[in-house]
Amino acid sequence: MQFARMKVGSQETELRKFERGRWCLAKDSLVKEEPLEVRLRYGPVEQRREQTLAILMRTPGEDEMLVPGLLFTEQLIHRASDILNMRYEQNQTAQPLHGQRIVVELAATHPFPLRAEGPLIAGNSACGICNATVMDQLDRQPAFIPLAGQPTVEKEILLQLPRKLREAQELFGCTGGLHAAALFSPFGKCLQRFEDVGRHNALDKLIGHALRNEQIPLHHRILMLSGRISFELVQKAAMAGIAFICAIGAPSSAAVHLAQTHGITLVGFLKKNSFNLYTHSERIST
Repeated sequence: MQFARMKVGSQETELRKFERGRWCLAKDSLVKEEPLEVRLRYGPVEQRREQTLAILMRTPGEDEMLVPGLLFTEQLIHRASDILNMRYEQNQTAQPLHGQRIVVELAATHPFPLRAEGPLIAGNSACGICNATVMDQLDRQPAFIPLAGQPTVEKEILLQLPRKLREAQELFGCTGGLHAAALFSPFGKCLQRFEDVGRHNALDKLIGHALRNEQIPLHHRILMLSGRISFELVQKAAMAGIAFICAIGAPSSAAVHLAQTHGITLVGFLKKNSFNLYTHSERIST
């Protein structure tokens, strides 16, 4: 599937800075945040239909990973081959933020139930499950059952991950405004990482990359997150078969409950010399 990829990056802005008791002119690098309308074409060849799936606020440049990852974690597709192609299309209604539209062609044989009107997902850079309309939608059952006791990770390896993640965050170094999601091996090697203004977008990009490269389920990988652990991040990780999640920040109560229910090891407040272990301690070697 060919796809024209945009450059991921930042943009400079001029500002007034107050420092050491005085004002001065300065420049700053801002992370890019732009809207993306995701439209789906689906149905039999002779009866193709098109409808908006979502309008996302995201950091542009890796939409070819973001969109498949979103569709997969929302259980709207099950494999990369469910998508025939993706293409950008001019959006006549996009106003001041220069929004873009991406059209996703689904396989004609792929069933896809849509509502009559409106986007299925009303998302932004802070919310990853804004499409959930009833409570029982929040606890989706993943297709992959975690392997018992795998992966096994040494404590010393875990303590190295914050530094390694920070070293891999290229855009964060110049903007300070991006979340990151990274996959590590049980031996602490960074295998892949993605950044985005939205923490759930970064994870969707990571999972979309794995989906396109036929690496799912990610049973033997560690997911490292740059911020807090929210419910939807655990849910998305579970959809991809990830059984080990750790993060710099704190988990929510719902995140801990979901991790416990799905057999996922959850580590929070991970620093160079300490961490909190919330669920399924059997995957950390003593």
